[in-house]
Amino acid sequence: MKLLRHISAVLFLCSIMTFPRSFVWLKLTCLGIFLLVHVVGYRWRGGYQLHPRILIFYSCVAIGGLTWSLVGMAGAGEPQGIYETLRLYVGWSMAYTVILTLLRSEDGLQYLHSAIVISGLLIFTINGVGLLDQIVGLELLPQEVYKELVLNIGFHLGYVQLTSHNIGSLLFIAPYLIASQCCKSMQGLNGKLTKLSFVASILMSILSGRRALWLCILLTPLVIGAIAILSGSWREIKPSARKLIVVLACGTLVAATYLVTARVQPGETGIVTLDYVVSAFSAEDQRTIQSGYLISGFTDQPLLGSGFGAYAGYLRNAFRPWLYELTYVQLLFNSGLAGVLYWTALAGIYFLLAFQVIRANRGHSGQPLCLIAGVCGFLMGAYSNPYLASFDFLIFVAMLPFVASLPHAIRRAPEVRGVSVKDSIDSFRAQSRPKPSTTRGVSTPASVKETADFVP
Repeated sequence: MKLLRHISAVLFLCSIMTFPRSFVWLKLTCLGIFLLVHVVGYRWRGGYQLHPRILIFYSCVAIGGLTWSLVGMAGAGEPQGIYETLRLYVGWSMAYTVILTLLRSEDGLQYLHSAIVISGLLIFTINGVGLLDQIVGLELLPQEVYKELVLNIGFHLGYVQLTSHNIGSLLFIAPYLIASQCCKSMQGLNGKLTKLSFVASILMSILSGRRALWLCILLTPLVIGAIAILSGSWREIKPSARKLIVVLACGTLVAATYLVTARVQPGETGIVTLDYVVSAFSAEDQRTIQSGYLISGFTDQPLLGSGFGAYAGYLRNAFRPWLYELTYVQLLFNSGLAGVLYWTALAGIYFLLAFQVIRANRGHSGQPLCLIAGVCGFLMGAYSNPYLASFDFLIFVAMLPFVASLPHAIRRAPEVRGVSVKDSIDSFRAQSRPKPSTTRGVSTPASVKETADFVP
Protein backbone atom coordinates (compact mmCIF):
# COMPACT_ATOMS: atom_id res chain seq x y z
CA MET A 1 0.00 0.00 0.00
CA LYS A 2 2.87 2.37 0.79
CA LEU A 3 4.41 1.80 -2.66
CA LEU A 4 1.05 2.51 -4.29
CA ARG A 5 0.74 5.79 -2.39
CA HIS A 6 4.27 6.74 -3.45
CA ILE A 7 3.57 6.00 -7.15
CA SER A 8 0.23 7.85 -7.15
CA ALA A 9 1.78 10.94 -5.51
CA VAL A 10 4.77 11.06 -7.86
CA LEU A 11 2.51 10.48 -10.88
CA PHE A 12 0.25 13.39 -9.92
CA LEU A 13 3.14 15.75 -9.12
CA CYS A 14 4.92 14.84 -12.38
CA SER A 15 1.78 15.45 -14.42
CA ILE A 16 1.24 18.92 -12.99
CA MET A 17 4.94 19.91 -13.26
CA THR A 18 5.51 18.48 -16.74
CA PHE A 19 2.23 19.53 -18.38
CA PRO A 20 1.22 22.93 -16.95
CA ARG A 21 -1.69 24.61 -18.77
CA SER A 22 -2.16 21.50 -20.91
CA PHE A 23 -3.58 17.96 -20.86
CA VAL A 24 -6.16 18.87 -18.21
CA TRP A 25 -7.79 15.44 -18.51
CA LEU A 26 -4.47 13.74 -17.70
CA LYS A 27 -3.84 15.88 -14.62
CA LEU A 28 -7.38 15.45 -13.32
CA THR A 29 -7.07 11.68 -13.80
CA CYS A 30 -3.78 11.61 -11.88
CA LEU A 31 -5.29 13.82 -9.17
CA GLY A 32 -8.26 11.44 -8.88
CA ILE A 33 -5.95 8.44 -8.53
CA PHE A 34 -3.85 10.28 -5.95
CA LEU A 35 -6.91 11.20 -3.86
CA LEU A 36 -8.48 7.75 -4.20
CA VAL A 37 -5.34 5.92 -3.08
CA HIS A 38 -4.86 8.25 -0.14
CA VAL A 39 -8.53 8.07 0.89
CA VAL A 40 -8.10 4.30 1.08
CA GLY A 41 -4.89 5.00 3.02
CA TYR A 42 -6.95 7.17 5.39
CA ARG A 43 -8.89 4.12 6.55
CA TRP A 44 -5.66 2.09 6.62
CA ARG A 45 -3.72 4.64 8.70
CA GLY A 46 -6.62 5.74 10.87
CA GLY A 47 -6.61 9.44 9.91
CA TYR A 48 -4.57 12.40 8.73
CA GLN A 49 -3.35 15.44 10.62
CA LEU A 50 -4.39 18.89 9.37
CA HIS A 51 -1.39 21.21 9.79
CA PRO A 52 -2.37 24.69 11.05
CA ARG A 53 0.26 26.56 9.03
CA ILE A 54 -1.03 25.09 5.77
CA LEU A 55 -4.64 25.85 6.71
CA ILE A 56 -3.84 29.43 7.78
CA PHE A 57 -1.83 30.14 4.62
CA TYR A 58 -4.57 29.06 2.23
CA SER A 59 -7.28 30.66 4.34
CA CYS A 60 -5.42 33.97 3.98
CA VAL A 61 -5.04 33.44 0.22
CA ALA A 62 -8.77 32.73 -0.10
CA ILE A 63 -9.69 35.79 2.00
CA GLY A 64 -7.41 38.01 -0.10
CA GLY A 65 -8.83 36.65 -3.36
CA LEU A 66 -12.41 37.10 -2.15
CA THR A 67 -11.74 40.64 -0.87
CA TRP A 68 -10.26 42.00 -4.09
CA SER A 69 -12.82 40.15 -6.20
CA LEU A 70 -15.48 42.15 -4.34
CA VAL A 71 -13.48 45.32 -5.06
CA GLY A 72 -13.51 44.33 -8.74
CA MET A 73 -17.27 43.72 -8.63
CA ALA A 74 -17.81 47.14 -7.10
CA GLY A 75 -15.70 48.68 -9.85
CA ALA A 76 -15.40 47.80 -13.52
CA GLY A 77 -14.06 44.27 -13.19
CA GLU A 78 -14.89 41.77 -15.93
CA PRO A 79 -17.29 39.06 -14.58
CA GLN A 80 -15.30 36.31 -16.29
CA GLY A 81 -12.05 37.61 -14.77
CA ILE A 82 -13.62 37.77 -11.30
CA TYR A 83 -14.96 34.22 -11.67
CA GLU A 84 -11.53 32.89 -12.70
CA THR A 85 -9.92 34.70 -9.76
CA LEU A 86 -12.39 33.18 -7.27
CA ARG A 87 -11.81 29.74 -8.76
CA LEU A 88 -8.04 30.20 -8.47
CA TYR A 89 -7.79 31.88 -5.05
CA VAL A 90 -10.68 30.17 -3.27
CA GLY A 91 -11.35 26.87 -5.06
CA TRP A 92 -7.75 25.87 -5.61
CA SER A 93 -6.75 27.05 -2.14
CA MET A 94 -9.08 24.40 -0.73
CA ALA A 95 -7.66 21.83 -3.16
CA TYR A 96 -4.05 22.61 -2.25
CA THR A 97 -4.89 22.44 1.46
CA VAL A 98 -6.03 18.85 0.93
CA ILE A 99 -3.08 17.98 -1.35
CA LEU A 100 -0.43 19.36 1.04
CA THR A 101 -2.12 17.70 4.01
CA LEU A 102 -1.87 14.34 2.26
CA LEU A 103 1.76 14.95 1.28
CA ARG A 104 2.70 16.00 4.82
CA SER A 105 1.09 12.89 6.25
CA GLU A 106 3.30 10.68 4.09
CA ASP A 107 6.92 10.82 2.89
CA GLY A 108 6.16 14.14 1.20
CA LEU A 109 9.77 15.24 0.80
CA GLN A 110 10.71 11.98 -0.89
CA TYR A 111 7.70 12.19 -3.21
CA LEU A 112 8.59 15.75 -4.19
CA HIS A 113 12.22 14.95 -4.88
CA SER A 114 11.31 12.01 -7.10
CA ALA A 115 8.73 14.09 -9.00
CA ILE A 116 11.12 17.03 -9.51
CA VAL A 117 13.92 14.81 -10.83
CA ILE A 118 11.61 12.90 -13.20
CA SER A 119 9.89 16.11 -14.38
CA GLY A 120 13.24 17.69 -15.21
CA LEU A 121 14.11 14.70 -17.40
CA LEU A 122 10.66 14.64 -19.05
CA ILE A 123 10.74 18.36 -19.87
CA PHE A 124 14.19 17.96 -21.42
CA THR A 125 13.06 14.92 -23.43
CA ILE A 126 9.83 16.47 -24.75
CA ASN A 127 11.39 19.78 -25.77
CA GLY A 128 14.60 18.12 -26.98
CA VAL A 129 12.65 15.81 -29.28
CA GLY A 130 10.63 18.79 -30.51
CA LEU A 131 13.84 20.67 -31.24
CA LEU A 132 15.25 17.66 -33.08
CA ASP A 133 12.02 17.44 -35.09
CA GLN A 134 12.52 20.99 -36.30
CA ILE A 135 16.11 20.32 -37.32
CA VAL A 136 15.79 16.97 -39.10
CA GLY A 137 12.01 16.75 -39.67
CA LEU A 138 11.46 13.29 -38.16
CA GLU A 139 8.01 14.15 -36.67
CA LEU A 140 8.65 12.10 -33.55
CA LEU A 141 6.20 14.09 -31.41
CA PRO A 142 2.45 13.90 -32.15
CA GLN A 143 0.87 17.18 -33.26
CA GLU A 144 -1.39 17.06 -30.20
CA VAL A 145 1.65 17.54 -27.96
CA TYR A 146 2.74 20.61 -29.94
CA LYS A 147 -0.77 22.02 -29.74
CA GLU A 148 -1.37 21.35 -26.03
CA LEU A 149 2.02 22.62 -24.85
CA VAL A 150 2.07 25.47 -27.42
CA LEU A 151 5.49 24.12 -28.37
CA ASN A 152 6.79 26.57 -30.96
CA ILE A 153 10.49 26.67 -31.81
CA GLY A 154 12.28 29.59 -33.45
CA PHE A 155 15.90 29.81 -34.61
CA HIS A 156 17.42 33.28 -34.30
CA LEU A 157 20.86 34.76 -34.67
CA GLY A 158 22.62 34.02 -31.37
CA TYR A 159 19.88 31.99 -29.67
CA VAL A 160 17.05 29.46 -30.00
CA GLN A 161 13.61 30.16 -28.53
CA LEU A 162 11.09 27.63 -27.24
CA THR A 163 7.60 28.72 -26.16
CA SER A 164 6.49 25.45 -24.51
CA HIS A 165 4.39 25.89 -21.36
CA ASN A 166 6.53 23.47 -19.36
CA ILE A 167 9.66 25.60 -19.80
CA GLY A 168 8.11 27.73 -17.02
CA SER A 169 8.42 24.77 -14.62
CA LEU A 170 12.20 25.01 -14.96
CA LEU A 171 12.06 28.26 -13.00
CA PHE A 172 11.50 26.03 -9.97
CA ILE A 173 13.08 22.73 -11.02
CA ALA A 174 16.46 24.13 -12.15
CA PRO A 175 17.13 26.18 -8.95
CA TYR A 176 16.07 23.19 -6.82
CA LEU A 177 18.53 20.91 -8.63
CA ILE A 178 21.30 23.53 -8.52
CA ALA A 179 20.78 23.82 -4.76
CA SER A 180 20.88 20.03 -4.45
CA GLN A 181 24.45 20.12 -5.79
CA CYS A 182 25.43 22.78 -3.24
CA CYS A 183 24.07 21.31 0.02
CA LYS A 184 26.12 18.81 2.03
CA SER A 185 23.08 17.05 3.48
CA MET A 186 21.65 16.22 0.03
CA GLN A 187 24.23 13.47 -0.50
CA GLY A 188 21.67 10.74 0.16
CA LEU A 189 19.40 12.09 -2.58
CA ASN A 190 22.04 13.32 -5.00
CA GLY A 191 22.39 10.13 -7.03
CA LYS A 192 23.15 9.64 -10.72
CA LEU A 193 19.55 10.27 -11.78
CA THR A 194 19.46 13.57 -9.85
CA LYS A 195 22.73 14.68 -11.44
CA LEU A 196 21.45 13.70 -14.90
CA SER A 197 18.25 15.70 -14.33
CA PHE A 198 20.36 18.64 -13.13
CA VAL A 199 22.45 18.65 -16.33
CA ALA A 200 19.35 18.16 -18.52
CA SER A 201 17.48 21.03 -16.82
CA ILE A 202 20.41 23.45 -17.14
CA LEU A 203 20.92 22.51 -20.79
CA MET A 204 17.23 22.98 -21.62
CA SER A 205 17.18 26.27 -19.72
CA ILE A 206 20.02 27.54 -21.91
CA LEU A 207 18.39 26.27 -25.11
CA SER A 208 14.98 27.71 -24.22
CA GLY A 209 15.92 31.28 -25.11
CA ARG A 210 13.83 32.51 -22.16
CA ARG A 211 15.55 35.58 -20.72
CA ALA A 212 13.79 35.38 -17.36
CA LEU A 213 14.97 31.78 -17.00
CA TRP A 214 18.55 32.72 -17.92
CA LEU A 215 18.62 35.45 -15.27
CA CYS A 216 17.02 33.10 -12.75
CA ILE A 217 19.73 30.46 -13.31
CA LEU A 218 22.45 33.11 -13.06
CA LEU A 219 21.10 34.47 -9.76
CA THR A 220 20.29 31.10 -8.17
CA PRO A 221 23.69 30.65 -6.43
CA LEU A 222 23.25 34.10 -4.87
CA VAL A 223 19.74 33.15 -3.73
CA ILE A 224 21.09 29.93 -2.19
CA GLY A 225 23.75 31.93 -0.36
CA ALA A 226 21.16 34.44 0.91
CA ILE A 227 18.86 31.65 2.16
CA ALA A 228 21.78 29.91 3.88
CA ILE A 229 22.84 33.12 5.64
CA LEU A 230 19.31 34.14 6.66
CA SER A 231 18.55 30.66 7.99
CA GLY A 232 21.90 30.30 9.77
CA SER A 233 22.92 27.31 7.64
CA TRP A 234 25.88 28.74 5.71
CA ARG A 235 28.07 25.86 6.89
CA GLU A 236 25.64 23.41 5.29
CA ILE A 237 26.79 24.66 1.88
CA LYS A 238 29.73 22.82 0.32
CA PRO A 239 33.03 24.79 0.44
CA SER A 240 33.32 24.79 -3.36
CA ALA A 241 29.77 26.13 -3.67
CA ARG A 242 30.55 28.88 -1.13
CA LYS A 243 33.48 30.06 -3.26
CA LEU A 244 31.28 30.04 -6.36
CA ILE A 245 28.62 32.10 -4.58
CA VAL A 246 31.18 34.73 -3.53
CA VAL A 247 32.68 34.93 -7.04
CA LEU A 248 29.24 35.22 -8.66
CA ALA A 249 28.17 37.88 -6.16
CA CYS A 250 31.18 40.00 -7.06
CA GLY A 251 30.76 39.37 -10.81
CA THR A 252 27.04 40.20 -10.75
CA LEU A 253 27.68 43.41 -8.84
CA VAL A 254 30.35 44.52 -11.32
CA ALA A 255 28.20 43.61 -14.38
CA ALA A 256 25.08 45.31 -12.98
CA THR A 257 27.04 48.44 -12.12
CA TYR A 258 28.49 48.60 -15.63
CA LEU A 259 25.14 48.07 -17.39
CA VAL A 260 23.38 50.69 -15.25
CA THR A 261 26.10 53.36 -15.35
CA ALA A 262 26.87 52.87 -19.05
CA ARG A 263 23.12 52.77 -19.89
CA VAL A 264 23.71 50.06 -22.46
CA GLN A 265 21.08 49.90 -25.20
CA PRO A 266 20.19 46.91 -27.43
CA GLY A 267 22.63 46.59 -30.30
CA GLU A 268 25.44 48.41 -28.49
CA THR A 269 27.16 45.51 -26.75
CA GLY A 270 28.41 43.81 -29.91
CA ILE A 271 27.21 40.42 -28.59
CA VAL A 272 23.95 39.23 -30.18
CA THR A 273 22.82 37.13 -27.22
CA LEU A 274 23.56 39.91 -24.71
CA ASP A 275 21.71 42.40 -26.91
CA TYR A 276 18.73 40.04 -26.81
CA VAL A 277 18.82 40.03 -22.99
CA VAL A 278 19.19 43.83 -22.77
CA SER A 279 16.25 44.30 -25.16
CA ALA A 280 13.93 43.00 -22.43
CA PHE A 281 14.47 46.31 -20.61
CA SER A 282 14.11 48.61 -23.62
CA ALA A 283 11.32 51.19 -23.97
CA GLU A 284 9.93 49.29 -26.99
CA ASP A 285 9.40 46.04 -25.09
CA GLN A 286 5.72 45.07 -24.61
CA ARG A 287 6.19 44.63 -20.87
CA THR A 288 7.70 48.10 -20.51
CA ILE A 289 4.78 49.60 -22.39
CA GLN A 290 2.11 47.84 -20.32
CA SER A 291 3.80 48.82 -17.04
CA GLY A 292 2.98 52.48 -17.77
CA TYR A 293 -0.73 51.67 -18.12
CA LEU A 294 -0.76 49.54 -14.97
CA ILE A 295 0.99 52.20 -12.87
CA SER A 296 -1.37 54.84 -14.26
CA GLY A 297 -4.34 52.70 -13.24
CA PHE A 298 -2.83 52.27 -9.77
CA THR A 299 -2.51 56.04 -9.27
CA ASP A 300 -6.26 56.35 -9.95
CA GLN A 301 -7.08 53.88 -7.12
CA PRO A 302 -3.96 53.81 -4.91
CA LEU A 303 -5.42 52.44 -1.67
CA LEU A 304 -7.47 49.35 -2.62
CA GLY A 305 -6.66 49.20 -6.32
CA SER A 306 -9.11 48.43 -9.13
CA GLY A 307 -9.84 44.88 -7.98
CA PHE A 308 -9.43 41.61 -9.84
CA GLY A 309 -10.84 41.42 -13.35
CA ALA A 310 -10.09 45.09 -14.06
CA TYR A 311 -8.77 46.32 -17.42
CA ALA A 312 -5.86 48.79 -17.39
CA GLY A 313 -6.48 50.28 -20.84
CA TYR A 314 -3.81 48.29 -22.69
CA LEU A 315 -4.93 45.14 -24.52
CA ARG A 316 -2.42 42.32 -24.20
CA ASN A 317 -4.75 39.31 -24.36
CA ALA A 318 -7.87 39.58 -26.51
CA PHE A 319 -9.58 36.66 -24.74
CA ARG A 320 -8.58 37.79 -21.22
CA PRO A 321 -8.07 41.56 -21.28
CA TRP A 322 -7.55 41.62 -17.50
CA LEU A 323 -4.31 39.59 -17.77
CA TYR A 324 -0.82 41.08 -18.08
CA GLU A 325 2.69 39.61 -17.94
CA LEU A 326 4.04 41.89 -15.21
CA THR A 327 2.66 39.94 -12.25
CA TYR A 328 3.69 42.22 -9.42
CA VAL A 329 2.92 45.49 -11.21
CA GLN A 330 -0.51 44.06 -12.03
CA LEU A 331 -0.90 43.08 -8.37
CA LEU A 332 -0.26 46.73 -7.46
CA PHE A 333 -2.90 47.79 -10.03
CA ASN A 334 -5.44 45.19 -8.83
CA SER A 335 -5.03 45.43 -5.06
CA GLY A 336 -3.39 48.81 -4.37
CA LEU A 337 -1.10 49.57 -1.47
CA ALA A 338 -3.29 47.68 1.01
CA GLY A 339 -3.18 44.53 -1.12
CA VAL A 340 0.55 44.70 -1.75
CA LEU A 341 1.16 45.02 1.99
CA TYR A 342 -1.21 42.12 2.66
CA TRP A 343 0.39 39.72 0.16
CA THR A 344 3.94 40.81 1.06
CA ALA A 345 3.27 40.27 4.77
CA LEU A 346 1.79 36.82 4.13
CA ALA A 347 4.75 35.73 1.98
CA GLY A 348 7.29 37.33 4.35
CA ILE A 349 5.89 35.59 7.43
CA TYR A 350 5.97 32.20 5.75
CA PHE A 351 9.51 32.72 4.46
CA LEU A 352 10.56 33.49 8.05
CA LEU A 353 8.80 30.32 9.25
CA ALA A 354 10.57 28.31 6.53
CA PHE A 355 13.93 29.79 7.58
CA GLN A 356 13.17 28.75 11.18
CA VAL A 357 12.58 25.17 10.02
CA ILE A 358 15.88 25.15 8.12
CA ARG A 359 17.74 26.69 11.09
CA ALA A 360 16.22 24.25 13.59
CA ASN A 361 17.34 21.27 11.48
CA ARG A 362 20.90 22.30 10.67
CA GLY A 363 22.87 19.29 9.54
CA HIS A 364 20.03 17.70 7.58
CA SER A 365 18.06 20.64 6.22
CA GLY A 366 19.25 20.33 2.62
CA GLN A 367 15.96 19.49 0.94
CA PRO A 368 13.89 22.25 2.59
CA LEU A 369 16.61 24.73 1.60
CA CYS A 370 16.47 23.42 -1.98
CA LEU A 371 12.68 23.76 -2.07
CA ILE A 372 12.84 27.36 -0.85
CA ALA A 373 15.53 28.11 -3.46
CA GLY A 374 13.12 26.73 -6.07
CA VAL A 375 10.28 28.91 -4.74
CA CYS A 376 12.51 32.02 -4.93
CA GLY A 377 13.55 31.16 -8.49
CA PHE A 378 9.94 30.69 -9.53
CA LEU A 379 8.83 33.97 -7.93
CA MET A 380 11.66 35.80 -9.73
CA GLY A 381 10.55 34.38 -13.08
CA ALA A 382 6.89 35.17 -12.32
CA TYR A 383 7.74 38.89 -12.37
CA SER A 384 7.53 39.00 -16.16
CA ASN A 385 5.16 36.06 -16.78
CA PRO A 386 1.59 35.52 -15.47
CA TYR A 387 2.40 32.14 -13.88
CA LEU A 388 0.62 32.99 -10.62
CA ALA A 389 -2.66 33.15 -12.58
CA SER A 390 -2.46 29.42 -13.34
CA PHE A 391 -3.39 26.71 -10.83
CA ASP A 392 -0.72 24.35 -12.26
CA PHE A 393 2.16 26.64 -11.43
CA LEU A 394 0.81 27.30 -7.94
CA ILE A 395 2.18 23.86 -6.95
CA PHE A 396 5.57 25.59 -6.76
CA VAL A 397 4.25 28.36 -4.49
CA ALA A 398 2.71 25.60 -2.33
CA MET A 399 6.23 24.52 -1.36
CA LEU A 400 6.47 27.61 0.87
CA PRO A 401 3.70 26.61 3.34
CA PHE A 402 4.78 22.98 2.94
CA VAL A 403 8.31 23.72 4.23
CA ALA A 404 6.98 26.14 6.87
CA SER A 405 4.77 23.34 8.23
CA LEU A 406 7.61 20.85 8.71
CA PRO A 407 8.50 19.97 12.32
CA HIS A 408 11.40 21.71 14.07
CA ALA A 409 12.90 18.52 15.45
CA ILE A 410 12.91 16.09 12.58
CA ARG A 411 14.58 12.80 13.24
CA ARG A 412 16.88 11.48 10.60
CA ALA A 413 17.46 7.90 9.58
CA PRO A 414 21.00 6.71 10.30
CA GLU A 415 23.27 6.24 7.30
CA VAL A 416 24.59 2.69 7.15
CA ARG A 417 27.23 1.65 4.67
CA GLY A 418 26.21 -1.20 2.43
CA VAL A 419 22.53 -0.72 3.24
CA SER A 420 20.10 1.12 0.96
CA VAL A 421 18.46 4.35 2.09
CA LYS A 422 15.04 2.66 2.01
CA ASP A 423 16.22 -0.15 4.29
CA SER A 424 17.73 2.40 6.69
CA ILE A 425 14.46 4.34 6.83
CA ASP A 426 12.38 1.21 7.43
CA SER A 427 14.80 0.06 10.13
CA PHE A 428 14.76 3.44 11.83
CA ARG A 429 10.97 3.58 11.86
CA ALA A 430 10.73 0.06 13.27
CA GLN A 431 13.11 1.01 16.09
CA SER A 432 11.33 4.28 16.87
CA ARG A 433 7.80 2.80 16.96
CA PRO A 434 6.41 3.10 20.52
CA LYS A 435 6.03 -0.21 22.37
CA PRO A 436 3.07 -0.96 24.67
CA SER A 437 3.80 -0.72 28.39
CA THR A 438 4.03 -3.97 30.32
CA THR A 439 3.15 -2.31 33.66
CA ARG A 440 -0.44 -2.71 34.82
CA GLY A 441 -2.46 0.47 35.02
CA VAL A 442 0.11 2.45 33.00
CA SER A 443 -0.55 3.23 29.33
CA THR A 444 1.93 4.40 26.79
CA PRO A 445 1.01 7.88 25.50
CA ALA A 446 -0.12 7.93 21.88
CA SER A 447 1.49 11.30 21.29
CA VAL A 448 4.91 9.77 20.75
CA LYS A 449 4.19 9.30 17.04
CA GLU A 450 6.42 11.49 14.87
CA THR A 451 6.76 11.10 11.14
CA ALA A 452 10.28 10.82 9.78
CA ASP A 453 9.34 12.37 6.47
CA PHE A 454 12.41 14.55 6.42
CA VAL A 455 14.85 11.87 5.37
CA PRO A 456 17.27 12.15 2.46
